[in-house]
Amino acid sequence: TEAMEENFGMDIEVGEFGDNVPAEDGSFFGKYKIQLAAAAAVVVVLGVIIFVVAGSSSYKTPVKELVKLINKQSSDVFAYQELIINPYEVAYNQDAYKILKKNDDYRDEFELAKEFLADFYDANDGFRISSCDFVKAEKMKGSALRDVQRTLFDSDEYEDLLEEFDEMDKGDYEDMADDLDISISDAKQLVKETKKALKAMLKAEVEDGYTVTLRFYGEYDGDEEKTEKIEGIKIIKLDGTWFIYNPSLMFEKFNFQNDELYVDMHRVYRYVNIASFGDF
Repeated sequence: TEAMEENFGMDIEVGEFGDNVPAEDGSFFGKYKIQLAAAAAVVVVLGVIIFVVAGSSSYKTPVKELVKLINKQSSDVFAYQELIINPYEVAYNQDAYKILKKNDDYRDEFELAKEFLADFYDANDGFRISSCDFVKAEKMKGSALRDVQRTLFDSDEYEDLLEEFDEMDKGDYEDMADDLDISISDAKQLVKETKKALKAMLKAEVEDGYTVTLRFYGEYDGDEEKTEKIEGIKIIKLDGTWFIYNPSLMFEKFNFQNDELYVDMHRVYRYVNIASFGDF
């Protein structure tokens, strides 16, 4: 069906490290943007991953953990995603990867994303973020949280997708398997997880949020450099998980520059999005 071609079609462009960084609006995967999320069970599993332990984190946690990843020079794409993407999409990315990595092109591009991160840190060896100040934090009111809810989740769209998935026949599964270069059984498993995920998302609710102003301090060869104040960053709590809701805005100004140093942290954000094919 046309809907299935739009949501599961494949259009990969291979990039190279350097100026040919991933496109600003997503990834190398083009039509690999499945408007799906992970099943509730997978979200529960995420509770033991990285910083996510319900009730034990605060709105400051994703920023602090992001600094730790950067200072470790981590190339774990999913670890970054857990801090800057909503947990449903993170869970879906991880769950779908188990199936889609059987596609050689997708797996190679995902590995390329990790190489980009490793090369970035190698080019900036000796740089670290020494601290981050929360200059200002304002608790978001109900109306602002409802706006985030409406932006994150479109119940009408999810219900339409569920109806389309329910109407899939043998030919649709065969077409999907052919387009994604996976087996028919894997295609059926992907749809099964998708349907459970969409049903879970229909019940999702934004729980809390803060709008913060940040300032980062970096060190390089003993010299310290600081960013300007980064205003308007929203940190949202969803299903017990805090994440940075608008990371692109943060990373646009998350850079360090003086006469001898320029560290463009925005590249980290772009590399991490290589492996993101949810479209929320």
